[in-house]
Amino acid sequence: MAEKFSKALLNEMLAGHPFRKVMADCVMRIFSGTAPASGDLGEAGTLLCTISKASGVVTQGEISTAKQATINITAGTTGQTVIVAINGVDQTYTIPAGETGDMRLIGLSVAKMLDQIDAIEAVANGGAADGHVYVRSRVPGLTFTIAKGGGGGGTATWAITDDVVANVRCDCLQFDAPVDGVISKPAAEVWSGVNAAAGTATHYRIVKSDDDGTEDTTKTRPRAQGSISTSGAELNLSSVNLAAGATTTIDSFSLTLPAQ
Repeated sequence: MAEKFSKALLNEMLAGHPFRKVMADCVMRIFSGTAPASGDLGEAGTLLCTISKASGVVTQGEISTAKQATINITAGTTGQTVIVAINGVDQTYTIPAGETGDMRLIGLSVAKMLDQIDAIEAVANGGAADGHVYVRSRVPGLTFTIAKGGGGGGTATWAITDDVVANVRCDCLQFDAPVDGVISKPAAEVWSGVNAAAGTATHYRIVKSDDDGTEDTTKTRPRAQGSISTSGAELNLSSVNLAAGATTTIDSFSLTLPAQ
């Protein structure tokens, strides 16, 4: 069967929230039996295994905490620069004449520049004469580094307060950044789980940890569903015959949004 997305997931994505963020802190549930006809329907078959980060125990509603940092711009005139290094890459903003001495406008512009970076989101306070910019992980649990770039942060006057809130990654699953319409399991991360029952794996669901598995009549439970086999399926395993108490490991996994 083709991948199936619940209406809640589609609604979130169409509203401007990326799959990677909507499905941050998810788990993968592996089932036997006939798969539901849509992601909105309740679970079907027997739950054989729940896949998490390195078989970690995931509690209901468990979530990661996004790292947060603060930039405070206190002085800047025409032609001066604010250079912020995010994950070692310099991001440079040059102050135009119309923003000279206005920390509110400079902060808004720096926030707009930083918010284009995939790893983070940024927003300015926007208050009168306030140059505060608040930066946080775009996906909770996926950290970032922030520092003054360009050998001193440029020529404007500003400071960083790092780890206002520290990054905390839970044992749920996270995805890599998408490439060419495909989003994948991070290559270096172990996705695994201890089998709760024996059976033949036929399909999976990727869900939030608090998903109760029932029919989603309120369109509030983002879900992705696909088939399982040893080849040619949305999830391919070395063997679909799972033994109770054994560990199932997902070596590779990706989801594709169709081009049309």
